[in-house]
Amino acid sequence: MEKILRLSLELNKPVVIMYMGKNGISRRKVKVVRLENDRIYAYCFLRERYRYFIIENILSAQFLQ
Repeated sequence: MEKILRLSLELNKPVVIMYMGKNGISRRKVKVVRLENDRIYAYCFLRERYRYFIIENILSAQFLQ
């Protein structure tokens, strides 16, 4: 999964993630801007703003078909 996040950053392509947040699991389309130690900084198309996502809370990641 981290490989996909890294490729998203390198290729400047959005990915779809399943994310476990405070209010449960959500599906997010994001564009990774920066990888940090335990989190990513990405543009979230659902919230229409830049956000941090904790990597261990990302349940899956895949490129759009």
